[in-house]
Amino acid sequence: IAHLDSKESAATESSISEAVEKFLKGIRDEYFRVVVKPSGPLWMGSRGVSFFSSSDSAAVVKGVKSLLAELDEGDAVLVESYHPTLPSHFAIAHLDSKESAATESSISEAVEKFLKGIRDEYFRVVVKPSGPLWMGSRGVSFFSSSDSAAVVKGVKSLLAELDEGDAVLVESYHPTLPSHF
Repeated sequence: IAHLDSKESAATESSISEAVEKFLKGIRDEYFRVVVKPSGPLWMGSRGVSFFSSSDSAAVVKGVKSLLAELDEGDAVLVESYHPTLPSHFAIAHLDSKESAATESSISEAVEKFLKGIRDEYFRVVVKPSGPLWMGSRGVSFFSSSDSAAVVKGVKSLLAELDEGDAVLVESYHPTLPSHF
């Protein structure tokens, strides 16, 4: 499913079903929901993103097949476990780059609170931009969940690059379907 070209004929329903079921089996005990989303240069924001119960593999397969029909050559469908992000009421989420309320202490507090909640389960976090002009891996960085100072530095660095209405997201790093499928 990951990195599967829409023109590739090998994507039979049974191969998609098999890959989805294998992935869901590995995450079902930890995650109640999964997200099916497109990946490619023209896929931005929430366009094409769908959420499903991790116990409903038939619905996930249907979502993957539906999205495969919309892909351009070289695009991919990603199936990922749905996981917590920093709540939007924290200062660093959905913060305008011109807003002066983002003090280092408010960023540090929000990051530390988030990391404290996930540190036992996740060893890495992703700091990434969100907005209409942010695509692909531009601005994305990975950090150890035990290094809050590095995460704060990454957030602050990214905040300086934002346009009005953009956001910085700090998320737990989690597994996706293997890219060799």
